[in-house]
Amino acid sequence: MTVQVEVMAYSGAGDGAVRASQVVTLTRASEPSEVGDISISVPDDLSRLDASWGRPDNGGSRITEYVVELNTGGGWSVIGRPGQPSIQYPFSAGQVAYRQTILVRVSAVNEVGTGASKTQDYRLPDPPDPDPGDGDGG
Repeated sequence: MTVQVEVMAYSGAGDGAVRASQVVTLTRASEPSEVGDISISVPDDLSRLDASWGRPDNGGSRITEYVVELNTGGGWSVIGRPGQPSIQYPFSAGQVAYRQTILVRVSAVNEVGTGASKTQDYRLPDPPDPDPGDGDGG
């Protein structure tokens, strides 16, 4: 939508003349864009997921939260709704395994709605090497 804006001064002496005129284009807010690249890390003990992502264009309305989902092979589950572009999620015992591939999906939400989601896969680390001090020593 395009509107014409005129600026006038008002005082006790009366109305002033139009001093400035500006054409302004108003844009209706929309859903946020897709988030930027997702970065994932998991420590060697598989205790938690650390993920962060690039802030998307907000579509003209403040981003209120991000919906973060995890798929470990049994379907998608929402693991958090942080207000900032990062999350730390503790894995429960047995939830994931070494060398398993997991998927993380993130979408941004503003007052208009939920933007397109972005998905990133991540292969969990190999098991740690056994401590050489624990061998039979031969």
